[in-house]
Amino acid sequence: MAGLLPFLIALTILETAALGQRASFTFFATVIPWALLVWWLLCETVGHLLPRYCQTRRGLDRWDIIAQTLIIGVFAGLCYGLGWNHRVSGYTTTLAPWLAMMVIHWWCLAKPTAIIRGFPWTRWAFLSYHVRFSLLPLMIAWPILDVCLWIGNHSPIGPWLMSHFGQAANVAGTSLMALGLITFLPWLLVRIWGAQPLANPSLVAELEAECQRSGVRVAAILHWPIGGGRIYNAMVLGVLPRLRYVLFTEDLLRDFTAAERSAVLGHELGHARHHHLWIYLMFALATGLLAWSVRDALHHTLDSVPGISALTDEIRAGMVALILLAVQWRLLFGMLSRACERQADLAGADLAGRGDTAAGAHIMHDALGAVARFAGIDPRSPSWRHYSIAERMRFLKTVAADAGIAARHHARLRLAVQLLAMLTGVLLALATMRIL
Repeated sequence: MAGLLPFLIALTILETAALGQRASFTFFATVIPWALLVWWLLCETVGHLLPRYCQTRRGLDRWDIIAQTLIIGVFAGLCYGLGWNHRVSGYTTTLAPWLAMMVIHWWCLAKPTAIIRGFPWTRWAFLSYHVRFSLLPLMIAWPILDVCLWIGNHSPIGPWLMSHFGQAANVAGTSLMALGLITFLPWLLVRIWGAQPLANPSLVAELEAECQRSGVRVAAILHWPIGGGRIYNAMVLGVLPRLRYVLFTEDLLRDFTAAERSAVLGHELGHARHHHLWIYLMFALATGLLAWSVRDALHHTLDSVPGISALTDEIRAGMVALILLAVQWRLLFGMLSRACERQADLAGADLAGRGDTAAGAHIMHDALGAVARFAGIDPRSPSWRHYSIAERMRFLKTVAADAGIAARHHARLRLAVQLLAMLTGVLLALATMRIL
């Protein structure tokens, strides 16, 4: 489970639970510490049993999904059932139980992960890795959300923000905040993560030459220390050349061949080259507007289901919001992301093959195989954002046999983006007419 989905679900629960009554339960100071203690005991017990009865990474992944689902369930019970969100104020404080349970889960998961995968993870290193790379980019926005909440509840413009024009201002403000974050957040993250310049001058020259060959400008190529385990990963951060960084883990730089590094770099640069982050932002705007448009109709449809009308207003609102969230992000964004990741794989093949995508597909295929082999990943493990490694490797084999497949994939994705742009324009026009 990626960090984004659990966070969005928790945020949706928090916001819809605010529609309910004031808290009727007053002993949170006693209940929450005991609940966290019980959760810690459960996680420690499962962590002790996993290496005995499950020797595969798939068992670790399944427990991770089960644990995060339980965390969401407990958080929903606190908010919907006990009114926790009415006892405290602000996103940061309200999300604290969810965050504490996530931290406990990762702390207890370190030992079975180290035993089953054979990697030297300590508890602190494992926890630090997940908090820094899964949650910290999301947590940076929490104080901003708290400020927005204070403005809505306590400032003179609060009532105006609830009007149609105020809602339009909210949408515009959220869009501007998103633009600001994707522009300047990379500069902050590379410092928080402790990313460092590469120490090998010949490697720097090699990777910089590959960037020039790809036609993508970057501010720096860095590596970031993990502090334990083995992580074979790379990423590109930033949309502006002066604030765009490519990051590699030390394990990948050390164990991959020069050709495989080229393929991985080409994959990451492909995200920038094909403007995937801008596509994702346009998707978020379009599907957000669409969800806003159909929300009331979905409410009425859901209320017609037997038994649903007996639920409280906040639970019904939460059900609608979670349905829309699942369709928007898990289903539709998953499809878009997988298509973009496949295009990035083709970019990696193109760079590794020096412009010959079919020839480079073999190298990209081998690079993905190296990720699975070195990291101990089952190639068949599903991924909602990337396809499984096995599926990605099969696709690259077909590209190696028929380069026209790559051209057809680019054309289909280009058409999808054009349709998305048209849909965004139509929805913006309709939303403007509805407000006016």
